[in-house]
Amino acid sequence: NFKNYILRQDPELTIQAERKFATVKESIKDLRRHFESIYRNGDFHRFSPDAVTRIIIALDTLEAGIDEYWRKLELAQKLVAGGDNAEEIDAQIIIDDQPTLAALQSIDFEVATTQNVELSHINRGLERILKSVSRGSFILPLLFLTGFITIWLLWNMVNQIVSRREAEAALVER
Repeated sequence: NFKNYILRQDPELTIQAERKFATVKESIKDLRRHFESIYRNGDFHRFSPDAVTRIIIALDTLEAGIDEYWRKLELAQKLVAGGDNAEEIDAQIIIDDQPTLAALQSIDFEVATTQNVELSHINRGLERILKSVSRGSFILPLLFLTGFITIWLLWNMVNQIVSRREAEAALVER
């Protein structure tokens, strides 16, 4: 799309394209810094070290792809400014987005895998709780006691509110 904006020689669309490219490039750099920080600090609470390494490599590939796009778009701008035909420029400047798409898919896979690992960890925890409850462990009486206390507190709170409202209504009536 950005190449088409340039080939149309629409200055407003070209400026928008340049801004979007700058935003994308900065976002990639921010993500890379974030994952490098995770790796440096050993803060692997969500991602394994291997996953962080694969994400950083994918971000490098993504950044290289964006840089390649940018070089080709600058070439297209020069050719347009030189008066070359838009169709010839379009035929000359081929943008191969396969490496970039593969990098994005790799990042998406790593994130999805991490979420699945977290979900399976949560599910295993819930299964352990349910098994311990079904075995009649201490959790079941604790749940009953907690439920009873909660219901008792709510009942008292409602009774106090009702009593207060009745007293207020009696005062207003007098």
